[in-house]
Amino acid sequence: NTGGILDKKLNLIEKISIIDDYQKLADEGVVSGGMLKKLNEAKSLLEKLGNKNSVQIISPLLKDLWSELFSYKGSGTKVIYGYNTIMYNGLNGVDKDKITQLIESVFKKKLVDDYFNKEPITHIVLEEDYDGAAIIEDHNGWAYMDKFAVNKNTEGNGLGSKIFSDMLKNIKSFSKKEGLFWRAKLENSKNEIYFKKIKENKEGGYHHDEKWNVFWIGGPENELGEIINYALNKNETLVSK
Repeated sequence: NTGGILDKKLNLIEKISIIDDYQKLADEGVVSGGMLKKLNEAKSLLEKLGNKNSVQIISPLLKDLWSELFSYKGSGTKVIYGYNTIMYNGLNGVDKDKITQLIESVFKKKLVDDYFNKEPITHIVLEEDYDGAAIIEDHNGWAYMDKFAVNKNTEGNGLGSKIFSDMLKNIKSFSKKEGLFWRAKLENSKNEIYFKKIKENKEGGYHHDEKWNVFWIGGPENELGEIINYALNKNETLVSK
């Protein structure tokens, strides 16, 4: 009847990751009593089902059920198992064939030959089962995200957001100028998410031409013109199959 899991102030918690949020919510008493019991039931279920599934805790009222079934946002509290991501320095320990398969399946295009040897890759943020990855290159002290790919089977379960958050949390370790930038074609379905990410960051911005959107977060403002020009003119590394 509460409509989902509530915090101490009786505010609805819209999304909970078992891996990232559960222990803190339980230890700090943010979720307790009947709310914790519901969360423990979801945890038990998701530990068996894995991270490609989710549990939605909603009100039994019919209007909320319809909202959950027939709208994108849904209603109540969404509980996911969560994902383990690993930050790699360079390509050591990374299965290049698996990353290639992920990228090509997401973009429906082929990576250019010798991509991993030709590109100045410095770091990779990778989900442990190769369901998502961000490939980062260095450009004059800036971090350039050359590829961002998430398995479509995981969409809606927070993997993309976790990879992006992990990049920003560790930006000092792979960008001397603490700046991240990337580009996306105007028809890229991820543009909506990218616009949301830069709105969440006061130091974020974007530029576009007739083909590309260029996004950035952080970094020296007096170098924005140069990084925009670099992104707009960088050779494409995905080609039609």
